[in-house]
Amino acid sequence: MTRILIIWLHVLAAAVWLGGLLFASHLVVSALARGERAYLALLIRARLIGWAALGLLVVTGLENLRQTGLARPWVMGKVLLVLVLLALQAHRDFAVLPRAAAAIERGGAPEGALGGVRWLDRILVLLGAAAVFLGVGIARGR
Repeated sequence: MTRILIIWLHVLAAAVWLGGLLFASHLVVSALARGERAYLALLIRARLIGWAALGLLVVTGLENLRQTGLARPWVMGKVLLVLVLLALQAHRDFAVLPRAAAAIERGGAPEGALGGVRWLDRILVLLGAAAVFLGVGIARGR
């Protein structure tokens, strides 16, 4: 029963993180780029939920890793991909996004200020989808 609970929490956290990223990148950033500055606070506050989900992903992922080991190539690939994802997410949330927010608050054009956030969001969504694919493969015995 504990094993299935860990896997369920892992999948739930992945859905929350990836869903939040999709929401932010497709709706919130787009609204900001159109000049709706009220969404800036929402985008910054959403980091809390995203990092809570990522924290739960790391904890449950480490437990899954403890039980399965690193012997399989798909597991090693997913671990490497997750490390890249964490680094890119941290760069987005703690470097690029604050710079863009500051530029918007100073009266800069939102479209230009959010260019880096948009690109990182696209990359993160694609890599997140790849991580989900690898997770499914691992669950299927790869």
